[in-house]
Amino acid sequence: MKRSVNNRGDGNQFDRSSFIYDAARDQFTCPAGRILNRKGPLNRSGYTYVSQDCTDCGLKPKCTQSERRWVSRHQHEDALERMAERVAASPDLMRLRRCAAEHPFGTIMRMMTGRFLTRGIKGTSTEMALSVIAFNLMRCLNLKARPV
Repeated sequence: MKRSVNNRGDGNQFDRSSFIYDAARDQFTCPAGRILNRKGPLNRSGYTYVSQDCTDCGLKPKCTQSERRWVSRHQHEDALERMAERVAASPDLMRLRRCAAEHPFGTIMRMMTGRFLTRGIKGTSTEMALSVIAFNLMRCLNLKARPV
């Protein structure tokens, strides 16, 4: 899964994967060796890192069009990276997960006719909870009815 996207300029500028993250110091290092420190608290997209000043940098045309370079990092980026490594190491895990997780979800959606009948978070969460309970009861009855 590629989490760094280069959608600035002509597409030839450095994307986030060109920057090296140092977890011990909680900072990024750019390809030119400059430090990007974390700016502000956690926001919607995670944490934001910014360089001090890039005006005199020789790699600035390949990096950014603005005065400084900004890089974002997801709050749980380390967990996402570990997950991507596990999936890359054994791709069969996703097939196994699909068999275990997608079947109940599909069955519940079929039981619900594909949409919620209530409006609002309270009503839909109650409706979903009832659907999960109904699925679990049906599953228990089916397992109990099987001969050993």
